Amino acid sequence: TQPTCFGQTGSVELSTIGGTGTYTYNSNNPAATGLSVGSYTYKVVDANGCESVATVTITQPSQILVEAGSNKLISCNNPTAILNGSASSSDQVNFTYLWTTSNGMIDSGVNTVNPVVSKPGAYMLTVTNVLNNCSSSDVVTVQENKLKPVFTMSSNGLLLNCINTSLQLKTNVSAVQGTASYV
Repeated sequence: TQPTCFGQTGSVELSTIGGTGTYTYNSNNPAATGLSVGSYTYKVVDANGCESVATVTITQPSQILVEAGSNKLISCNNPTAILNGSASSSDQVNFTYLWTTSNGMIDSGVNTVNPVVSKPGAYMLTVTNVLNNCSSSDVVTVQENKLKPVFTMSSNGLLLNCINTSLQLKTNVSAVQGTASYV
């Protein structure tokens, strides 16, 4: 039995028809299960010394290569991010896509390669081969930088009163992102 998905092992079922009496089996690998990729030769000898040889080759299905894309950053200026997943295989197969998260927020596109997300967290892209139901996954991280600007204001030490009817204010704005605006 050939492996169904990449990374699995195969197995061989030995059966003998014909010959005489009790059979003796010899092989370069006595295991018939858990076989990795390669060729395995099996020989059967009957009670009369007649022998038959068979070789079985275990092959590996194509690996699904999944890339969830580069890490993203959401901010006050960019409150959402578009993730850029992809998948490939040497087989010409159709894939299904599924994004999941335990701590983020997927706003749209959960079954596409480019979902829109709006919260920080880990996002997993799972790609499934529709022909054999094999899947592979990758994870991307979305971080958040939503620090509010720091605003300080001071006067030249004067207080407003009947004598001091105006004063000059000094402001200092430290904008973490973008440009600060004054009202």
